[in-house]
Amino acid sequence: MYSILKNNLVSISFATSLSKVAGFVRQIFIAAAFGIGITYDAFNYAYIIPGFILIIIGGINGPLHNAVVAVITPLNKRDSGIVLTKVSIKLTLLFFILGLIIFF
Repeated sequence: MYSILKNNLVSISFATSLSKVAGFVRQIFIAAAFGIGITYDAFNYAYIIPGFILIIIGGINGPLHNAVVAVITPLNKRDSGIVLTKVSIKLTLLFFILGLIIFF
């Protein structure tokens, strides 16, 4: 029992450490390519903001995902495609307008 837990702990710790090192190396390359300044900041914001939006709406198995799946499941393929398209367009417009309000 404890050896399985220990193996899992070691594996997860190693993978997390490897991910952190890879992210640090990525940041070094990005800083070398853009330099430190407004261009680098703009790239960072463009990289980070979509992740925050995904966290806000819950991502996979979040509240938005569960609601859409519950609505689409009983529909046929054509109707579910239309519903999914409408939801996607409305969310895109909502986030675009919120972005305009926040940043300007």
